[in-house]
Amino acid sequence: MGKSCGRWCLARKSKRDGCGARPFMPSLFWRRPFTCINAMKPSDSVEAFVSCPLQVERELLREISEVRPLLMNPEARFITEVWETRPVQGGVHVKTSYIATLQLNYWLKLAHRVLLRVGNFQALSLPRLRARLQGIDFRPYWGDRDFRLKVEAGSCRISNEKLIRRLCGEIWPVADPVPDSVSDSSSRTVLVRGWRDDWTVSVDTSGAHLHQRGYRKKSGPAPLRETLAALTWRLLAEDAPVSKLREVQILDPMAGSGTLLREAFDLYRPQMERDFLFSDFANCPKLLRGPQQWANHRLDFSTFQRGAAIDKDVNLAAILKENLSTTGFFQRIGDFAKVANRNELGLEEERELWIAANPPYGERLAQPAKESWRREWWPFVERMNPRRLAVWLPEKEVPSFLRGIPPADRQRQGQEAHSVRQFAISNGGIPCRILLFNRTFPQTSSVGGSAQVGASGTSADATGF
Repeated sequence: MGKSCGRWCLARKSKRDGCGARPFMPSLFWRRPFTCINAMKPSDSVEAFVSCPLQVERELLREISEVRPLLMNPEARFITEVWETRPVQGGVHVKTSYIATLQLNYWLKLAHRVLLRVGNFQALSLPRLRARLQGIDFRPYWGDRDFRLKVEAGSCRISNEKLIRRLCGEIWPVADPVPDSVSDSSSRTVLVRGWRDDWTVSVDTSGAHLHQRGYRKKSGPAPLRETLAALTWRLLAEDAPVSKLREVQILDPMAGSGTLLREAFDLYRPQMERDFLFSDFANCPKLLRGPQQWANHRLDFSTFQRGAAIDKDVNLAAILKENLSTTGFFQRIGDFAKVANRNELGLEEERELWIAANPPYGERLAQPAKESWRREWWPFVERMNPRRLAVWLPEKEVPSFLRGIPPADRQRQGQEAHSVRQFAISNGGIPCRILLFNRTFPQTSSVGGSAQVGASGTSADATGF
């Protein structure tokens, strides 16, 4: 047997060549090039990752494409350059200018956070990881101030998160290696994440979670998160233009704290009632430091002009009134089953009506509260006669809910074609479906790749409402 030559070879030599060296391994040499991006000017090109709930990535990509024409360059003019976007599990990768990336925080209603990529590299050993991290400078963002550190490592050769956290603390002396649960979510944050030996270092530009819009000070039991409420209206509206939405009336018969209706009212409005972490950056563009940017838009961001909220919990009356104070929507405390017609809610009989509801479900609610609404639901819907309808339900309750549609509504002669779509998503750890009824569809269609089967396994277009 030949001896090893003590070096890496491009190919294994034959035995008679006297070399038993291991073959060349490209994965050890042709590594991803190291990139460290520190935005010094508003027009500098940067990469970002916009996170969102699972199953919402495609809808977030559509939202990003819609808000792109509303973003401004450093000269306070609307951006015209081409973006690079790519949806992945849990979010969307975006490559655009620094100032445009920061403005995404104002406009996106489906996103969790906007993370600015400042490092992207491969590291197979601790010395290599140390060398790469030492090349990243956070002074353009926070100067010499300290920041919170969050570390995640999965399927990596370097998987000891405590060791990585200690290493980062040595490289960046001002870093705070306190566990994530102790730190404030709105503080300055750096995220170091490794997956299969590929590492990214990101700066959080959002601060507090983007679902915290700033208007909801209190909420009722088992509230719907704002991002999911906005998703409901986007799915219900589909490709309807804003001019169409302004003509539509909306109704939430189980309003709770009013999240669904408030998100409908603010669907295309920028978030101006809260602060973002990027405003504290040392290199934050001057255009984003004050309210003057909104004067440059001169656009009408309003959508739904008329709406109504109903809830029978008297303890939520004050919260509902506060959350909907700027909308001008009608509010009523009482049982939706006792509403005889639209006029009682300040709604017009001739105008198109959409209904969205998040009925009570989940472990935090009593069983009678979760079942009492079903007996009166379809008679109420029949009286209101909406054009479109969206209902949140746990996945296991969908078949029984569809079976509850009155047979007369299914078999009525001469009635317009109905359809129901189902969007699968998790709400607070509960597998749910958003059921979307629409009288304008000639046949069933799918949303987000979810299945569309009726209660008895038949096509859902056989049902009406």
